[in-house]
Amino acid sequence: MYLKFKYLHVYGSLRWRMVNKQLKETGSDGRITCPKNCGSHYKSKSGLYNHLKYECGIDPQFKCNYCGKSFARHSNMRRHMLVHLPGSVKKEAEDDNCNPLWFYNTDSQ
Repeated sequence: MYLKFKYLHVYGSLRWRMVNKQLKETGSDGRITCPKNCGSHYKSKSGLYNHLKYECGIDPQFKCNYCGKSFARHSNMRRHMLVHLPGSVKKEAEDDNCNPLWFYNTDSQ
C-alpha cells in the first residue's frame, strides 16, 4: 500500500513539474495543455488542477436528485437544480423558443 501511495505522489509531482516547465516555455499568457493528452487547454494552473481533479478521465461525480442528470462540477449541478424550482424561467423559455444561459426562480423577485 505504501509503495502505491508513494508512486502516486511521485507521479503527481512529476506531472506538476511538466506543467511548470510548460508555463516557463509559453510565458504567463500562454495556455497550459492537459498532461494526460486529452486535448484540453487552460489559462491558469488552478483551471488545469480542477480539470484533473473533476473532469479528465473521471465519470461525472455529482447527480441531480430530481432528474438524475450528472455533472463534473458541483457548481454546474447547483445551477442546473434551479430549473426544478417552482416558477423557474425554464418553462417560460421553452414557450418563447429562447435559450437563456441562466435559469432563476421568478417567485423571489
